[in-house]
Amino acid sequence: MSIIAFTFGMSFLLFDEIIVNEAGHYGKITGYKIGYYLWNLSFIIMIIRNIISLKIKKL
Repeated sequence: MSIIAFTFGMSFLLFDEIIVNEAGHYGKITGYKIGYYLWNLSFIIMIIRNIISLKIKKL
């Protein structure tokens, strides 16, 4: 699941627009700042933690 989450997070690099509200209005993606990269870093940390957990269980 953590790999799927990371893939979803990185998929935003492929789009030019995103939905910005419940009315279905779209807004242009003008750039990626620290929040986006921290969000994706959290997915990477989750992947690493899951790998460590699997290795500990095998011991």
